[in-house]
Amino acid sequence: MLIQLIFSSIIFFIIFEIFKNINIFYVYIYAIFATIMNLNLFIARGLDKTLDYAISSIIAGSLNILLSFCFIYIFNLSVCGLVLSGVISNFCASIYIFIKLKIYKFIHVKLINKDKKIKLLKFSLPLVPNATSSWITSISDRTMISLFIGTSANGIYSIATKFPILLSHLTNVFNLSWSEVASETVNEEYRDDYYSKTTDNIFFLCFSISIMMISVMPILFKICIDERYFDALKYVPYLMIGSIFEIFSILLGSLYISLKKSKNIAISTGGAALINI
Repeated sequence: MLIQLIFSSIIFFIIFEIFKNINIFYVYIYAIFATIMNLNLFIARGLDKTLDYAISSIIAGSLNILLSFCFIYIFNLSVCGLVLSGVISNFCASIYIFIKLKIYKFIHVKLINKDKKIKLLKFSLPLVPNATSSWITSISDRTMISLFIGTSANGIYSIATKFPILLSHLTNVFNLSWSEVASETVNEEYRDDYYSKTTDNIFFLCFSISIMMISVMPILFKICIDERYFDALKYVPYLMIGSIFEIFSILLGSLYISLKKSKNIAISTGGAALINI
């Protein structure tokens, strides 16, 4: 993580020197504390401290809402206030986990192992496309539309993505528990059958919800959406399909982590569950 932060800092200073925009600095600071927060949350989950994981998330969310209100409506800090509230909330939540779980006891410079770092890198590389594609579908697409088509088209696209994103958010809540259960059952005899049935059920559920949502879209648009944005309706089915593929990439990513976590599973056996989907 330190190497990543150093590399990101170099890129940040280059970009900042080019554009001289203070908002870039705000984003940079927020990204650092968000990264530290995520690392602490991952450690909490790895140690099976689910309660502390939940408490830290509540601390971060509650503080963020409270501080955002104070900084924006009381102190009139606008964008700076939003970033500052995110930084403070992530910092406080990280401190809670760091002290509560005594993470400082796990940090030993002498135990840094080059071979383990290489193994972790090889392990994480296949997960990069998942994270990159999620970033593209959630952030960069709007930027590209604004640059090449215009802000009006971006408004239509934003309306079209509201409903598919809802499906993705619902699945993200489930994925937290699924990833833990998948890891816990990876060495069980019924593993392949369990993985296959679970993925089949999720596949059926996602497509069922998507079909229902697409069928009621014309009615929802007439009730909830201004008629100026009705063109967004024709893009919803395509974006819904994209959300389903994103859900399955996350689902298979959890399976990948579980199977790689087990040292006693052959590669050919480990792939059986995926083939049976």
